Amino acid sequence: MRTFEIDQPVRSAFEGGLAGKVVEIHGDQITVEWGAGRDAMRSTFPAANLRPVDTQENLA
Repeated sequence: MRTFEIDQPVRSAFEGGLAGKVVEIHGDQITVEWGAGRDAMRSTFPAANLRPVDTQENLA
């Protein structure tokens, strides 16, 4: 699993940056799911707003 960080302009819309899970990738659009269960919400962003975070998990 890769970890992504959302650029500041998008992150600020989610109160300082929530952890999200990429659930769909369609061309240059990425859909991220925030939260879990009934409280989950999905947001779609241009791929340019996401960048991989260098973690041990990503480097494996």
